[in-house]
Order: sequence, then C-alpha cells, then structure tokens
Amino acid sequence: MDSDLCVGHGQCYLVVPDLIEDDERGLAHVRGDGQVPVDHLEALQRAEKSCPEGALVLTEDAPD
Repeated sequence: MDSDLCVGHGQCYLVVPDLIEDDERGLAHVRGDGQVPVDHLEALQRAEKSCPEGALVLTEDAPD
C-alpha cells in the first residue's frame, strides 16, 4: 500500500474488509504484517483494480 498515493476513497477496504482497513485519517492500510493468505488473492486483485489512485499494488515475495 502506497500511503502517499492513498486519498481515502475506501474502495479497497470495501472489497476485502477482513484484510484492509482505514486508519484514523480515513486512509487504507493492510492489517497485520502485510502478508495475505493465498485464498484471498482473487479478492485482493479486485481491490487493487478498484483503487482509482493506484495505491494498492500486489507483489509476490521471493522464496527464502
């Protein structure tokens, strides 16, 4: 989540409220450590596409 781009439209946390929430300023952030379960990938892809500012960008971690 790029907090510099987020302006608080709220579209992403409407799509996946169990993984993304708004903070005290109304800006979105990923709950926890930013790691998300694979079974939420499709919903997160919808959330990423729903952000008009492009603040949510999914990345894949490299294996250790």
